Amino acid sequence: MNYVTEFEQAVAHEAKRRGHHGVVCGHIHRAEMRDINGTLYCNDGDWVESRTALVEHFDGRLELLHWASVPEPSKQGLKVGAPSA
Repeated sequence: MNYVTEFEQAVAHEAKRRGHHGVVCGHIHRAEMRDINGTLYCNDGDWVESRTALVEHFDGRLELLHWASVPEPSKQGLKVGAPSA
């Protein structure tokens, strides 16, 4: 956990040093948007485990989306290996 926190702070610091207002990261599976010392830090998380995504609206707003659970389609009445009608 300390490594992740240090990474977040380092990239936010580097973005600020280069004159940027924020940074968007991925691959670290902890989706979040937060302010780190005046720099917006965004991480889109991952699609496989947390089903999160980062989107930008037409007006420039960023939003972190969490995909809702979708129930599996009913398999009632189906037999594995049965020929389809």
